[in-house]
Amino acid sequence: MLAMLALTLAGAALWAYAALTAGAPATDRPPPVQGFVATGAPAPDPPAPARSRLIDEGGPATVRLGLSFLAAYFVGWVTRMFLKVSLLVAGAIAVLVIVLDRTGAATIDWAAVGDHLGEALDWTRGRLDEFRDFVLGYVPSAVAAGAGLFLGFRRA
Repeated sequence: MLAMLALTLAGAALWAYAALTAGAPATDRPPPVQGFVATGAPAPDPPAPARSRLIDEGGPATVRLGLSFLAAYFVGWVTRMFLKVSLLVAGAIAVLVIVLDRTGAATIDWAAVGDHLGEALDWTRGRLDEFRDFVLGYVPSAVAAGAGLFLGFRRA
């Protein structure tokens, strides 16, 4: 976790350095002509296109990688806490429902409950497939995010 935080900060520093040392942006206009130009004189050469530097692309990519990991770590940690509390609450509700059903205080149609649960699971599978497709569109950041999610889920 600290390594990814350091990577994010290093990427931000690289990004700032790249922005400060980039120089003036190249323009497509030729430089202004001063004085008289003789007829038939060759036109001035257009300026050379600016070369892309590795640091211009590396800084933002490093920041995205580190932030993806850190955000996913936090999401994993929160998800684990949420699951712990949810399972505790669901268990308490299940015990309460079973006690109410056994004592005859409430009548529960278990077939309808099973049908609703099946529909909910089918809906959830569809959303998870959409989420997987979305995440695979960002593979480098997704790998870092997956690692952060796994470690955040494990460590809480």
